[in-house]
Amino acid sequence: MRASLSEIDYAHFLSVRQLAIFRFCGVTDKRREGLRGLTGRHLAGDRFRAVLCSLKEAGTALSLDDYLAIGRAGRGLPEHAFAVTFDIGYKTAATVAAPILEELRIPATFYLTTALAGTSQAPWIDEVEYAFERAEEVRLEGMPDPALHAPCRTFAEKLALLERIRAIIAHHPAVDPGAFAREVWRQLGVREMEADPGLDPKLAWAEIRELARNSLFKVGGHGHTYRALSALSPGDLDREVSESVSRLGRHLGEFPRHYSYPEGTDLGVSPRVIESLRAHGVVCAPTSMPGVNGVGDDPFRLKRISVT
Repeated sequence: MRASLSEIDYAHFLSVRQLAIFRFCGVTDKRREGLRGLTGRHLAGDRFRAVLCSLKEAGTALSLDDYLAIGRAGRGLPEHAFAVTFDIGYKTAATVAAPILEELRIPATFYLTTALAGTSQAPWIDEVEYAFERAEEVRLEGMPDPALHAPCRTFAEKLALLERIRAIIAHHPAVDPGAFAREVWRQLGVREMEADPGLDPKLAWAEIRELARNSLFKVGGHGHTYRALSALSPGDLDREVSESVSRLGRHLGEFPRHYSYPEGTDLGVSPRVIESLRAHGVVCAPTSMPGVNGVGDDPFRLKRISVT
């Protein structure tokens, strides 16, 4: 199932007068077996290079600042324009992906979850994947959707259930993803997570500063604790955005103008969240909703294509 997805030529998503924004997370130094290495969020370095080479051969790489400037000037986009973005802030984005981007002269924006900087702590979905990988059989009870109750044993069954979980959590803002992951751990008998040194470490602040000094790269926010912003109370939303923006500003010497939404689906991007981001100086925030973008599209509702 996953092997067929790896053959996708993402250049097919490029359009004549639109911008395709591609979303990556981690890029590993070698191909990895097991569920966590094959869910698509940790792309092998050779596959990452192949995707970028195909895009560069077919189109024109832009930064998101380039895209915004084109919109302000009322100009048209270059043919088959594309942009590269990363979410969360995995260390491999700098150690593996950045050198490839530099070699190919492709700009990128790195959106960081600030509470995770310098740690190997896992976002909730990594915790669920870890539990699924360790369990011989996954059988869940009392979940927010009956579709999650079907037992599964094979890789394909576990992968399908993980994808279903992502969709359900994204469309149920009242469900706390962290609490959901803890319940999965309880039911599957997981007590603690052993970090994978090739997958789990996040960028330390010194590495983040080095990325920000590179003229090809921009650093932005991706929440402070990786919670869906639209599910937070007004006070918690302000604290979550303020903490992430202020930490980036304190460590980088300037406040971020770019942001991406944790769990940024149609239900995760609300007017209240956009208002908070604007109030903190953010000018552009792509979502996780699939699609491409034209000149003048709302910079707080830009669509992205997830690369797996």
